[in-house]
Amino acid sequence: MTRKSAKGASQPSPRESQSPAAETAAAPDAARQTELFEQAVLFFGRGDFAGAWPLFEQAAKGPLAHVAAAARSRARICEWKCSEKPADPQTAEDHYHFGLAFLNQRRHLEAEQHFQRALEMAPESDHVWYVLALSQGWRGDIESSAASLRRAVELNPGNRIQARKDPDYQDLLRYPAIAEILYPERGRKV
Repeated sequence: MTRKSAKGASQPSPRESQSPAAETAAAPDAARQTELFEQAVLFFGRGDFAGAWPLFEQAAKGPLAHVAAAARSRARICEWKCSEKPADPQTAEDHYHFGLAFLNQRRHLEAEQHFQRALEMAPESDHVWYVLALSQGWRGDIESSAASLRRAVELNPGNRIQARKDPDYQDLLRYPAIAEILYPERGRKV
């Protein structure tokens, strides 16, 4: 697989450019896995998907299951960003992470499509309901946002506290439907 450089010339993908030794490297221990993941996130956050991709792939080989799952999903996003042919998200977590990537770009409808696909596969995923509510609220669909947030809180009451502290939710608190869910003790029914 090749990717195009900024000047349009084809270059080998990070997978092709790795040495055989890198391909067969032993799985990292938990500390190294976490370090690789954190390094990859820094590249990812700067939009350097080619730099993040091999680090995520290495972190995916480590013993911490939650880090490995997140690394695999983000590696697929990197693959998608680096390739001419988009990657095909296959799991609920893949769709969740693709949705987050679109949400971070403020591409709400595309994000919500991925969140909906994730919920079709794993309807009890409170974290997906949580970010779906956020996306819906940001694009002004407060009724849908409130319904999704209510579901996130039903599945995991800790989401109420999380959303109260989440800076991304602060602007949505001006809507009574959202405020009623996050602050039911103020005398409003959830």
